[in-house]
Amino acid sequence: MPECSRLFAHFLIAMGTSLLLTACQHTAVHSTANIDAEFKVIGYSSIKNPNYRQALDVQLPYVTHINIAFANPTDDASGAIQSVNGALIDETVERAHALNKQVFISFGGWRGDDSGYDLVYERIAANDEARSRFIHNILAFVARYQLDGVDMDWEYPRLESADDYEGFIVELSQALHAKGKQLSAAVIGTKNKVTDDGDAAAYSDKALAGFDWLNMMTYDDRPDNHSPYDLVERAFAYWVGERQIPAENVMLGLPAYARPSWRSFADIVKHDPANACVDNVQYQGKQDYYNGLPMIERKTNFARQHGLGGVMVWELPLDSTTPELSIMKTIYDSLHDGDFVDLCAID
Repeated sequence: MPECSRLFAHFLIAMGTSLLLTACQHTAVHSTANIDAEFKVIGYSSIKNPNYRQALDVQLPYVTHINIAFANPTDDASGAIQSVNGALIDETVERAHALNKQVFISFGGWRGDDSGYDLVYERIAANDEARSRFIHNILAFVARYQLDGVDMDWEYPRLESADDYEGFIVELSQALHAKGKQLSAAVIGTKNKVTDDGDAAAYSDKALAGFDWLNMMTYDDRPDNHSPYDLVERAFAYWVGERQIPAENVMLGLPAYARPSWRSFADIVKHDPANACVDNVQYQGKQDYYNGLPMIERKTNFARQHGLGGVMVWELPLDSTTPELSIMKTIYDSLHDGDFVDLCAID
């Protein structure tokens, strides 16, 4: 830690401390990031996050895809979709498409201790009429906002509803593909999770075949050290090895937050820039775990070296807006042989 702090001190002296002081005024460049089109960089962004537009300003050049999170069905399970901030979706699509980025709407997510929205989705998927109406409404939503596809973030299908999940996904996939749109899924990081009832066996082979790619949620694996490097290896062994998903159809998930505190990476490095060099710090009497910039670079390199289709990040508004402390900028540098994270190397 002292060495890491020393390196950052030298860096800040060389570059000028004004970089940190003016971070909030940073604006996006007007050119499109020259990322290999075969390697996706997917950034989720919560549309209800107050920092959504700021994240779009700063991080848009570094991604190939934006997944707007979330849209969801109404709780009556009729197949209707809840109202959304349509103006902000329109703005996102317009700005992203101008830079040749793709925009997906992500359905699902997590909302507490009641299995997220799973129970609503289960009821819809089990009812032919509601399922058909929901899929019709999803397609209308995609057409209305000129979206490139849908990301299904159903967290998580259970074994007892696996057949209904399969039927819903197959039907949705066929409907989207018929319109030239894509379908991805945010899936459990590995075979099962100790933190909830997620079980990867609930994703049938037929359901998985309906997705254009999978976004592995290789985080939240446990309540504390939730996204260690060995989780990446276990996820790869399961999804690519055991389940035989082509590596190019698998995206490696990266977190921009800590557990157990749930602090954003932006808050962590704002407190001390040297925190960007490590993967855990003491916070309020507990060890707080996240992925520092060297770990982000290491995982991104794993994805490239093992032929994965790309990486995804949850989520853009949680990242630092200071480029030198940014997860998204580090991914970009990793793909373009940048050397900023070398400043974190400890002899």
